Amino acid sequence: MFNLKVPPHDDMAERATISALLLNNDALEDIVKYLRPKDFYQPAHSLVFQAILNILNRGECADVISVQAELKKLDLFEKVGGLQKLNELANEVSSSANVEHYAKLVHAASLRRTIMTTGAKMAEAAMDDSRAVRAILEEAEESLFALSESSYSKGFIQLGSIYTNMLSQLGELRALGVDALPGVSTGFVDIDNMLGGFKKSEYILIGARPSIGKTALALQFALNAGLKAGVPVGFCSLEMPAMDLLKRMVAQFTGVTKLRKPAMLTAADMSKIKAAGTNFAAAPIYVNDTSNMKMLDLKTEARKMKRQHDIQVLFVDYIGLVTAELGKGTPRHEEVSAISRSMKSLARELEIPVVCLAQVGRAAETKPPTLAELRDSGSLEQDADVVMFLHRDRSEQATVSSGPDADGYQPHGQVSLDVNVAKNRNGPVGTISLYFDPARTAFYDSTASADDYR
Repeated sequence: MFNLKVPPHDDMAERATISALLLNNDALEDIVKYLRPKDFYQPAHSLVFQAILNILNRGECADVISVQAELKKLDLFEKVGGLQKLNELANEVSSSANVEHYAKLVHAASLRRTIMTTGAKMAEAAMDDSRAVRAILEEAEESLFALSESSYSKGFIQLGSIYTNMLSQLGELRALGVDALPGVSTGFVDIDNMLGGFKKSEYILIGARPSIGKTALALQFALNAGLKAGVPVGFCSLEMPAMDLLKRMVAQFTGVTKLRKPAMLTAADMSKIKAAGTNFAAAPIYVNDTSNMKMLDLKTEARKMKRQHDIQVLFVDYIGLVTAELGKGTPRHEEVSAISRSMKSLARELEIPVVCLAQVGRAAETKPPTLAELRDSGSLEQDADVVMFLHRDRSEQATVSSGPDADGYQPHGQVSLDVNVAKNRNGPVGTISLYFDPARTAFYDSTASADDYR
């Protein structure tokens, strides 16, 4: 026996929403974040709502007369039921006070219908033996995540409608002073000045040869954001276990450099490490150290960290170890291209900056790296919003500062390192000089002292 149950919908709420909008065009700002024309179950209601939007987007007044004219222009007037239907909708409610509540009811019913459709598509895909199971899983997860995010989402917007919000945001940042940033601070003055911090939805690449300091710099970015600024940070480490990452961060934070050789730690060292435990226990830094991570798994973990901890930036160390599961025989450059597109898509989906580390070719051993030397795929430089390269002379001897500071921190050797911002879609490019302390695996601005990064 067939199930002829009518899909979820709320005719009364649909009529009330349109009626309230005709009464008060300003009510659009209360419902546009919930509704699109497709959210209406009744085709006539969907067409009338679209006609109202067309009129309001032109800056005109939407009432029964103007909506009638718009529908006639589109040859849809009789299809919606003519003037009788429009009059019925206009007289459904006598006030627009509850329009947001009506819109939520319509949206909720629409979501239920979408869930039913998504479930049916997932079941159909599962029955198709020609499709890879993991591909079906990724598709299902993306669909479900999109559904969870669509609840009370912003919906469609007309750019002019957010102009006031932009002015408000600019005013707030201006009031905070010249040090305010539109993105997550890196903790380095010169980098922040050039990039404006790591901004929402940006896909950022940090490229260098092995052992130049990519992971160390990414960890310090994470440390500065998570531990010092209290910004929730996600870190996917495919190359190094979480315990090793923690030891590096502790060395950066405390200045204690002998964590790899515990027998050499002094009582003073242990005291510093224990004291730092309170800071790390409260730090919103979340690490996944799965090696050889699949892109599907990485996206799953990122969504989970965003949903559970509202991470504001994600680091991936490093992109060359991520696999895309495109099938046997797929050239590596095609796989890296697919991974790069997925990283960019992930940044847009979660509305956070995604910072990926990448290897560069051997030519960069003897000269500063360029965009052409990003390994495996030209898509990396095309997709990325920001590309930074690290370069230093491996033969340079560390310059040693003498004497401990007031807290007993013994400065170590330092070498100069260049950060070349080779691509910056929303700002300037150029080279920034940092100092690198190899023993502490820590960086600091060339104009600052080591104490500023403790």
